[in-house]
Amino acid sequence: MSEVEREPEEIVADDVVQPSQQVTVDAASIAQFNDIKDEQKRHAHEEAAFWQHIFASPVGRRAMWKLLNEFNTFKTVFATTGSGVPDPLATWYGHGQQMTGQAIYQRWLVRHTAEIGLMHQECDDRLKPPPKPRRTRN
Repeated sequence: MSEVEREPEEIVADDVVQPSQQVTVDAASIAQFNDIKDEQKRHAHEEAAFWQHIFASPVGRRAMWKLLNEFNTFKTVFATTGSGVPDPLATWYGHGQQMTGQAIYQRWLVRHTAEIGLMHQECDDRLKPPPKPRRTRN
C-alpha cells in the first residue's frame, strides 16, 4: 500500500517516536532515576546559560524586545474591518498573541529581572526621557 493509499492515521512523521518504540524507565532502578535527574539538571543549566548569554548583550536584548513587540505584548489591538466595524475574531486573535508575549515576558522577568530592566531602559520608548527643547536664536 503506497503512502497515498494509506489511511490518515497510518501516516506518521519520521521524527515522531511511537509509544511502542519509547524506552521504558525502570522505576526501581536508582541508577536510571539518577541519570534522568542529572540530565534534567543539565538541560536546565544549559537553558539558563543560553538566556543569560542572550540578555548579556545589547544586541540580544534588542532582539528580544523586537520579539515582544511583534506579539504586541505591551499594547492592546482592537481589529476592525475595512469599513471600520469591530472584528471580534481578529481582536481575539490579537489578544491571544498578546497573552503569549506576556507569558514569555513574565518568565524572563522572573529569571532575569536586572537584564529585563536594562532592556526596558535601552529599548522602551515610554521610559526614555523626552528630547530637550532646541534653543532658537532670536
